[in-house]
Amino acid sequence: MADLGVFADAHTVIFERLLLGTPERVWRHLTEPELLSHWLGIALLEPRVGGRVELHVSDAIVSGTVLEHDPPQRFACSWRARTLREDLDGLVVFSLEALRNDTRLVLRHTAHHVRSAAASASHWHARLDALAARLANRAAPDQTASAAEVLAEYAARLPA
Repeated sequence: MADLGVFADAHTVIFERLLLGTPERVWRHLTEPELLSHWLGIALLEPRVGGRVELHVSDAIVSGTVLEHDPPQRFACSWRARTLREDLDGLVVFSLEALRNDTRLVLRHTAHHVRSAAASASHWHARLDALAARLANRAAPDQTASAAEVLAEYAARLPA
């Protein structure tokens, strides 16, 4: 299990991961629907500012708009997850930085609803573990089990 993300405030979690591969390789896994499907969900992505984002992730359908598209350094989109229980809005920003032959990825997810921050953090944690495994040509851990494993820790770390 990788390091836990850090809450900047009650709405925002920040993850930092060192990933195997160049920023260009990692960028493809963030923006190409076929590669996204291996770690995040089935995707439709129009790779341009103003483009549409649609993901089928676990029990949610996520829709949004590309807000920043600066290959291979920065990608941001609005994030609206619709589940059977509720709609959850937010903002997701990926930043990439080359470190020799590896890439430092920083993911910042701001959830507009505090009640969803711990769950969002645990899900991103599991998905980033799956991305790291994919980039390292390893089998990805079960994402549902991984998210459940860290949910209580994120809930305990959530600022009041």
